[in-house]
Amino acid sequence: MVDTPLNGSLATTSLITIAGTAKNITAISLNGRAIYVDETGHFDEKLLLSYGYNIITLSAKDKFGRSVSKKLELVYK
Repeated sequence: MVDTPLNGSLATTSLITIAGTAKNITAISLNGRAIYVDETGHFDEKLLLSYGYNIITLSAKDKFGRSVSKKLELVYK
């Protein structure tokens, strides 16, 4: 679950923080790059946005091989 930013948000700075929690996962990635969670399942990653429309993909996999992806659509002005 992504806490910030909200899908469809308008960003006023190019550097944003993607934060949230992920429970019962073995792997998680942000735009194809592995990220890490703490012992409580919290993640907090910085990301540079391109000017205009951005699509950010967060993917996770559990120990049974099931996977889920969430897409965030953000606009940087």
